Amino acid sequence: MSWTGMLALAAAQEPTLDRDLLDTSDLMWRPVHDSVMGGRSTGEVVESEQGVRFQGQLSLENSGGFASMRGESRVLDLHRTEGLQLEVEGDGRPWFVTVDRSDVRLRAGSYRASIQTRAGEVTTHNLRWTEFLPKSFGRPVVGVPGLGSAPERIVRIGLMVSDGLEGGFDVLVRAIRPLAPSSLLPEPGESGSARKGGVANAFMRAIEIGVPAFNRGDAGVCRAHYQTVIETMIMLSDVHLSESQAQRFRAALGAASTESDVDAAWTLRRAIDNHLETLAGA
Repeated sequence: MSWTGMLALAAAQEPTLDRDLLDTSDLMWRPVHDSVMGGRSTGEVVESEQGVRFQGQLSLENSGGFASMRGESRVLDLHRTEGLQLEVEGDGRPWFVTVDRSDVRLRAGSYRASIQTRAGEVTTHNLRWTEFLPKSFGRPVVGVPGLGSAPERIVRIGLMVSDGLEGGFDVLVRAIRPLAPSSLLPEPGESGSARKGGVANAFMRAIEIGVPAFNRGDAGVCRAHYQTVIETMIMLSDVHLSESQAQRFRAALGAASTESDVDAAWTLRRAIDNHLETLAGA
């Protein structure tokens, strides 16, 4: 099977664990707005049987422009998960889903993945850990570990609106479920075929996210996605890569470190494509 065929097959499967973090964890929610930097945005968090509602007003005054809610917990228990599934009743705005690790400090930032809501409709969003980009002051950060390398260290989950449009916002989070482990990061004792499928799945998902970002002019975002998944696989190379494969990826990372975002994205993509072709032919 070609790696493009493997991509189509993997995209159709999104199993979740049978638990909702809104019910099974001790998430404590609080609003965090641009007021911490002098902005004028406002908002409140209201918990109910339907979920967690976040509503308020986004203001661009005083160089502001973001409003967020954050839920913190010590018992999220996200070990051996692949991401999050959110059920959201939206307002038509784009939102960021934000995540924080206990061992990674991102100044004025977090790991972020975007979702598009529909006004008055409930939508479901499956977000793999590889989709979350580490950002600080709104810009991608390279060289920090990806969420997938240690999801058990995740301690905060939130939503943030910062689309540059003043006015009201209102979103209801009905459920947050962990995506169940399939083959993305198999255990060391699993078969070679399961391990190969897991590596391919991770790289193909990064391509799914990186290509649209590159095509809309966000080469830095594309580069960050490719770099994150490569660094994660190298970190776990004793399970997922041979030493020669890890060395080739390290060489690609080294070359990309001296290149522009556009050239680096291509360098990393070629390294990923070469590895996928090797897996498909094995």
